[in-house]
Amino acid sequence: EYQQGTLQGYEVREYLLEKFGRKCCYCGKENVPLEVEHIIPKSRGGTDRVDNLCLACHDCNQRKGSKTAEEFGYPHIQKQVKESL
Repeated sequence: EYQQGTLQGYEVREYLLEKFGRKCCYCGKENVPLEVEHIIPKSRGGTDRVDNLCLACHDCNQRKGSKTAEEFGYPHIQKQVKESL
């Protein structure tokens, strides 16, 4: 489901864990379960491409809901995800 190029499933999650330092991309919590999260929600035209994904703790993912990362108060996330590892 989540793929871009040769990254698929587990590889995408591992890539995102490296990208965001194994912590929530919004609140920075560590050592908690992280969920793959759409920076721009699919309901708002976002895609499953890696450059639209980050990892968020359950609380942040629920609070963000259908907002974009920018609307949620984290406009830098879109830029961070596009930077190379």
